[in-house]
Amino acid sequence: MGYVDGKGEPRLLYTDSQLAAIYNESLSLGMEVMTHAIGDLAVNQVIRVSKKFRGRRLRVEHNELVIPEELEDDEVDLVCSMQPNFLQWSAPGGLYERRLGSYVLSANNHFRCLLERGVRFAFGSDSMPLDPVYGISLTLNPLHHKQKLSLQEAITCYTYNSAYANHLETWLGSIEVGKTADLVVLETHPKLKVTQAYLGGVRVPSSLRGKQRESIG
Repeated sequence: MGYVDGKGEPRLLYTDSQLAAIYNESLSLGMEVMTHAIGDLAVNQVIRVSKKFRGRRLRVEHNELVIPEELEDDEVDLVCSMQPNFLQWSAPGGLYERRLGSYVLSANNHFRCLLERGVRFAFGSDSMPLDPVYGISLTLNPLHHKQKLSLQEAITCYTYNSAYANHLETWLGSIEVGKTADLVVLETHPKLKVTQAYLGGVRVPSSLRGKQRESIG
């Protein structure tokens, strides 16, 4: 798809064979592979090439205009690293509509469709802003059903699935015996917010959490 505002043209930086060669070399050196791909043209290329590397847990970063039908779990072991914060651009008049047109308002960030197809996707923030609570809140009440997740589903994407994407699921990402006790307690009513935080099983004072937020911001 092109840009309706005329600023830039969609293009691929590599051919399929060039991208496959980069993947092969990186994996042979023991490196993790994560490909930055946003639009449908780039995402489809990553899906095509990744099918040649089944079982290697490759990742695609952003994946905003994904084609869910192409990401069947039994076709490719591709982890989608996505940002629910980007739903802030999905409303009428937002960035997606201004740059790509009104049809894309219901065609971006299909979290629900991906989940139903068994695709593993991990959530992050891309610093827009850093706060996971912001992203979770957007997935609970999006404009389109294809973007909607339950609270538990959204939390899993931020925790276990993110650990899985980094090959750390055996000791991070869920509350289990033997895993590192980095966790937070959430209040869900009247609004979602963090009430307690623990690092390595030790409670982090609220005053320290406030200072951390200030340094991040």
